[in-house]
Amino acid sequence: MACTTLAGLLAACGGGGSSGGAIGSVPPPPAPTNSSLADLRYDQSFANDAAGVSAVWDMTTGTGVSSRPEPVSLAIAYDADTNGYTISANDVVRTFLPSDIQTTSENDTVYLVDDTRLTLITKGYAGDLTTNYVRMGLLQDNRVEGSLQSADLISFTYGLPTNAVATPRSGSAAYATQAFRGVHGSRRRAESLHG
Repeated sequence: MACTTLAGLLAACGGGGSSGGAIGSVPPPPAPTNSSLADLRYDQSFANDAAGVSAVWDMTTGTGVSSRPEPVSLAIAYDADTNGYTISANDVVRTFLPSDIQTTSENDTVYLVDDTRLTLITKGYAGDLTTNYVRMGLLQDNRVEGSLQSADLISFTYGLPTNAVATPRSGSAAYATQAFRGVHGSRRRAESLHG
């Protein structure tokens, strides 16, 4: 009886010749993560904060007709294999690839897919500070019916957690704000935003 009980305990602990793989197994290494927005190397889903507005312009007179704030549910992800961004805004999913780039500068990169324009801002339009952990984006959908153009504009920030060793523990900081507006482009359409 005692031998039977001892054999059962050994079996339950992985002894007695059985192979219990869970004990002493090495956990898989953590997935690599990006440390800077300036050097994205791995797939990444970004934390973000977004706000939207819907506006209508009259292309004949060049005046605004109406505008109203819109709630936004946004997700943004980077794909390291394609070097592209996928954005889901209110359940509408769009992917922007390097082949969709219209313009690029030290300040921003502008993508265009159909009637949707994505602007990813590297360092803004005032000053020379290139940010590593948080940046800004603008998403604009354009629709034209007759002389009216409707646009859904989404402004968002996105970023990475700041490394603990890079987080200031003392001192002070100053912040500058920038205002953005719609400007008329070809055929008097409000096609882009500028600071």
